[in-house]
Amino acid sequence: MHSLSYSIPELVRGLALLTASALVAKLLTVVVPLPALLVAVFIGILLTNLVALNQQTQTGLQIYKPCLKAGIVLMGVQFTLSDVVAAGPRIVLLVLLVILLSLGVVELLSARGFGLPSKFTSLLAAGIAICGTSAIAAVAGSIDPKEDHIAYAIATVLIFDTVAILVFPPLGRFLNLAPNVFGVWVGLSMFSTGPVAAAGFAYADSAGQWATLTKLTRNMFIGIVTTAYAFRYIDFGDDIDIPSLLSDARKQFPKFVLGFLGMILLTNVVQPPAPLIDVLARASEWLFLLAFAGFGIQIHPHNLRQTGFVPLIVGLISLLLISIASLLLLNTAF
Repeated sequence: MHSLSYSIPELVRGLALLTASALVAKLLTVVVPLPALLVAVFIGILLTNLVALNQQTQTGLQIYKPCLKAGIVLMGVQFTLSDVVAAGPRIVLLVLLVILLSLGVVELLSARGFGLPSKFTSLLAAGIAICGTSAIAAVAGSIDPKEDHIAYAIATVLIFDTVAILVFPPLGRFLNLAPNVFGVWVGLSMFSTGPVAAAGFAYADSAGQWATLTKLTRNMFIGIVTTAYAFRYIDFGDDIDIPSLLSDARKQFPKFVLGFLGMILLTNVVQPPAPLIDVLARASEWLFLLAFAGFGIQIHPHNLRQTGFVPLIVGLISLLLISIASLLLLNTAF
């Protein structure tokens, strides 16, 4: 959630490497029977684990984050307003139920079941329930946890993001889920926005769109959860700066979500010509390719060594319970 800044050389290096990775991913799909977005993730993983990237390049590669946000905004041109309005109330209700379930499961498992530290539990619960590493960073800024707890929570989320990208698409095909149902399912169950979109698009284009829409709905609750955790750890013997807490919650709101919703509204009201919509949709696809290559570059084997097994057990049980509960809820809603 923090702002990013780059020097021109860093930006050039980062964009060049991401662009090259995206082009290779696109070319490989001619011979590899996998979606280009998933191939881009694998290329990123190979790069970061086989090639020594200098600090300037690693800094520049963080441009993948705004690429992902821009890709999501432009993806709004592919939605019809009637579909979004029709599904909106059901998705919001499902998201609320899943967030409450996720927070409860992780808090109970971590603190009561395994005796993990309270603030570490809160970081992990926010990451699993809302939007992965972004939620962890947001909550960390409001509760002042130990630095190693932040690292462990982030590593846990990244590990399950990686596994989920590989597991969910074939599982959806095994269950013979319709693309829209699969998309909403991964949007409710998986942890971070990038991997949710990757898993969705690996299944079908429409699944990727519904997965992203559902995940963005979850992301919008980041300010509420961050504020709730801030209140939880307040020492009420001190003066409480309520306006400051509310201001922090407003700052944590993912503003690119407004751009995505605005693009849906603009496209459906103005109704631009089909060639322009096609250009914007292709631009969104390429921005996703850049972003997913960047996401792959963030995946390191040392995350597993760093995290330890107890948070992984908590993450695994939480993912299983949330996925099963989400699928059961979807059967009644769609």
